Amino acid sequence: MGYFDEPELTARALDEEGWYYSGDLCRMDEAGYIKITGRKKDIIVRGGENISSREVEDILLQHPKIHDACVVAMPDERLGERSCAYVVLKAAASFIIAGRGGGFF
Repeated sequence: MGYFDEPELTARALDEEGWYYSGDLCRMDEAGYIKITGRKKDIIVRGGENISSREVEDILLQHPKIHDACVVAMPDERLGERSCAYVVLKAAASFIIAGRGGGFF
Protein backbone atom coordinates (compact mmCIF):
# COMPACT_ATOMS: atom_id res chain seq x y z
CA MET A 1 0.00 0.00 0.00
CA GLY A 2 1.36 3.42 -0.85
CA TYR A 3 2.48 5.66 -3.70
CA PHE A 4 4.21 4.04 -6.70
CA ASP A 5 7.88 5.11 -6.87
CA GLU A 6 7.25 7.80 -4.22
CA PRO A 7 8.75 6.50 -0.96
CA GLU A 8 8.63 9.91 0.75
CA LEU A 9 4.89 10.31 0.10
CA THR A 10 4.31 6.74 1.25
CA ALA A 11 6.27 7.36 4.47
CA ARG A 12 4.09 10.41 5.24
CA ALA A 13 0.93 8.34 4.78
CA LEU A 14 2.03 5.64 7.27
CA ASP A 15 1.92 5.98 11.04
CA GLU A 16 4.43 4.47 13.51
CA GLU A 17 2.60 1.13 13.51
CA GLY A 18 2.39 0.89 9.73
CA TRP A 19 -1.26 1.94 9.35
CA TYR A 20 -1.91 3.64 6.01
CA TYR A 21 -3.96 6.85 6.01
CA SER A 22 -5.46 7.42 2.58
CA GLY A 23 -7.03 10.80 3.30
CA ASP A 24 -10.48 9.46 2.39
CA LEU A 25 -13.45 10.47 4.53
CA CYS A 26 -16.21 7.95 5.11
CA ARG A 27 -19.34 7.17 7.09
CA MET A 28 -20.60 3.85 8.35
CA ASP A 29 -24.32 3.22 7.93
CA GLU A 30 -26.64 1.31 10.27
CA ALA A 31 -25.86 -1.97 8.50
CA GLY A 32 -22.11 -1.51 8.93
CA TYR A 33 -21.39 -0.58 5.32
CA ILE A 34 -18.80 2.13 4.74
CA LYS A 35 -19.47 4.88 2.19
CA ILE A 36 -16.66 7.14 0.95
CA THR A 37 -17.95 10.72 1.25
CA GLY A 38 -14.94 12.79 0.22
CA ARG A 39 -11.30 13.56 0.80
CA LYS A 40 -9.68 15.13 3.86
CA LYS A 41 -8.00 17.70 1.63
CA ASP A 42 -11.43 18.73 0.31
CA ILE A 43 -12.39 20.12 3.72
CA ILE A 44 -12.96 23.86 4.16
CA VAL A 45 -12.29 25.06 7.70
CA ARG A 46 -14.61 28.02 8.36
CA GLY A 47 -14.38 29.51 11.82
CA GLY A 48 -13.32 26.15 13.26
CA GLU A 49 -16.13 24.25 11.51
CA ASN A 50 -15.18 21.60 8.94
CA ILE A 51 -17.22 21.81 5.74
CA SER A 52 -17.02 19.09 3.09
CA SER A 53 -16.80 20.73 -0.32
CA ARG A 54 -18.18 17.54 -1.84
CA GLU A 55 -21.30 17.62 0.35
CA VAL A 56 -21.96 21.24 -0.65
CA GLU A 57 -21.47 20.31 -4.32
CA ASP A 58 -23.94 17.43 -3.94
CA ILE A 59 -26.53 19.83 -2.51
CA LEU A 60 -25.98 22.34 -5.32
CA LEU A 61 -26.37 19.57 -7.92
CA GLN A 62 -29.88 18.89 -6.61
CA HIS A 63 -30.98 22.26 -8.02
CA PRO A 64 -32.90 21.67 -11.28
CA LYS A 65 -31.01 24.43 -13.16
CA ILE A 66 -27.46 23.43 -12.16
CA HIS A 67 -25.52 21.09 -14.44
CA ASP A 68 -22.23 21.01 -12.52
CA ALA A 69 -20.69 22.57 -9.42
CA CYS A 70 -17.31 22.98 -7.78
CA VAL A 71 -16.79 24.34 -4.25
CA VAL A 72 -13.38 25.61 -3.17
CA ALA A 73 -11.94 27.42 -0.16
CA MET A 74 -11.32 31.16 -0.25
CA PRO A 75 -9.24 33.00 2.35
CA ASP A 76 -11.25 34.93 4.93
CA GLU A 77 -9.58 37.26 7.44
CA ARG A 78 -12.10 36.60 10.21
CA LEU A 79 -13.04 32.95 9.63
CA GLY A 80 -9.84 31.55 8.10
CA GLU A 81 -11.62 30.16 5.04
CA ARG A 82 -14.99 30.45 3.38
CA SER A 83 -16.71 28.50 0.63
CA CYS A 84 -16.84 29.71 -2.95
CA ALA A 85 -19.09 27.85 -5.39
CA TYR A 86 -18.64 27.81 -9.14
CA VAL A 87 -21.67 26.50 -11.01
CA VAL A 88 -22.41 25.58 -14.61
CA LEU A 89 -26.05 26.03 -15.51
CA LYS A 90 -27.97 23.65 -17.71
CA ALA A 91 -28.55 24.74 -21.31
CA ALA A 92 -30.86 27.78 -21.59
CA ALA A 93 -31.16 28.07 -17.80
CA SER A 94 -30.86 31.34 -15.93
CA PHE A 95 -30.43 31.75 -12.23
CA ILE A 96 -30.85 34.79 -10.00
CA ILE A 97 -29.45 34.57 -6.50
CA ALA A 98 -32.02 35.98 -4.12
CA GLY A 99 -31.32 35.27 -0.49
CA ARG A 100 -30.44 31.58 -0.49
CA GLY A 101 -30.95 30.52 -4.09
CA GLY A 102 -34.50 31.79 -4.51
CA GLY A 103 -35.96 29.49 -1.86
CA PHE A 104 -34.57 26.21 -3.18
CA PHE A 105 -32.06 25.79 -0.39
